[in-house]
Amino acid sequence: MTYTSQFTAGIVTTMALVWLGACSTPNTANGSGIAGSDVTFTVKTADAKGGEVAGPDLDVATDGDLGGNDVDGCSDCPSPVNATAVCEGGVCGYACLDGFLDCDGKPDNGCEVDRQNDATHCGTCGVSCLPSACIKGTCECASTSSKATLIPLDLFIMLDQSGSMKDATGTGASKWDAVTQALNAFISDSASDGIGVGIQYFGIGSSKNPSCKIADYAVPEVPIGVLPGNAKALLNSIAAHSPSSGTPTSAALQGAIQYAQAHALQNPQHAVAVVLATDGKPKDCTPNDIPGIANLAAAGAKGSPKILTFVIGVGKELADMDAIAVGGGTKQAFVVDTAGNVLQQFGAALKAIQGQAIGCVYALPKPPAGQALQTDKVNVQVTLANAAAVVLDYTANKSACDPMTGGWYYDDPVAPSQILLCPATCAAVSEDPNAKVDVLLGCARVGKGN
Repeated sequence: MTYTSQFTAGIVTTMALVWLGACSTPNTANGSGIAGSDVTFTVKTADAKGGEVAGPDLDVATDGDLGGNDVDGCSDCPSPVNATAVCEGGVCGYACLDGFLDCDGKPDNGCEVDRQNDATHCGTCGVSCLPSACIKGTCECASTSSKATLIPLDLFIMLDQSGSMKDATGTGASKWDAVTQALNAFISDSASDGIGVGIQYFGIGSSKNPSCKIADYAVPEVPIGVLPGNAKALLNSIAAHSPSSGTPTSAALQGAIQYAQAHALQNPQHAVAVVLATDGKPKDCTPNDIPGIANLAAAGAKGSPKILTFVIGVGKELADMDAIAVGGGTKQAFVVDTAGNVLQQFGAALKAIQGQAIGCVYALPKPPAGQALQTDKVNVQVTLANAAAVVLDYTANKSACDPMTGGWYYDDPVAPSQILLCPATCAAVSEDPNAKVDVLLGCARVGKGN
């Protein structure tokens, strides 16, 4: 039979009904179960304006049996994703929740389409906005879409060449050999192509009289240059050094931060960070205590331009170097246990730093040729694995980000050059290796920050 729906906002504002067939465990106690009956079904939609649903007799206006698993003769009707169970006369079905659609007719994935944001089924099944975005259930306008590009990353490595780096690790190799092998592998890895890398060593001078001049460490032995072009100079430099000096950490870190700040001023669209790699606590030059070095790192993290300090400590006794990393704005140090595989651990730390230093900061794309960029007509779209594309809400700044739904914001709302994802969105994107971030130009910006 055919029923003309009489859905009201008091029940479900928009839904699709799918009849699945007789339930396997009919509730015969109320006399309405139909055990073992053969029921055929078709799928049609019914919405708030009235539509047709092929299936058993159903009077939604008078029958309140929507939702719940023990309804009108059924005790085991399933509720698929984004749907509620429906039953009539012992026949199970399901109704899409408001805002969702079942466009493929497959019960296994329930109501799989978010009608508010799915560009291939915008508002209703089959309505495609591509290549534009679906914004709150409407194809608002034509837009230009481009893959979001992370800002370039530049790392300045300050490498400890003190005499204690000669000590053996758990694999038999010295700490120096293991660390430099890991650095060489990172520099030579094609996955590092596009990263800027420079290097200097500490201490400069003899083990008994290492230099405490900040200026000595503010001049790189190899300036920051983009890999793979800078690889040969870096590899040759590392090969020419060996451990023999003291540990003037304070002068080395201040010099590294000074150089990184100067480089950042010349490259304002880059993320620039210092990597302090050491196997010992500060000994030479003042300050020579962990709190004092942490304050130096904090000054860099709070400076202009801001320079983060990542710390790689090679040795079990270096857990307190977390304080330096916290001061440098990077939360905790990467402590490499010399009883294990130092080469592997140090390499993993460099990879982790590569991801953390950039975070979720993207360059603002250029507009199409002959057009001016209108910053109030920029949207950011994120597509996670096995999920529909979602246009994010724009917020005024990081503090205005929704802790649950996330969003995005500009580095400077007046004269922006970068797009930053809110922490919740950044976490979701970072955890999904198949995540896609696209920037859409030309449509009115969506969000509370407007």
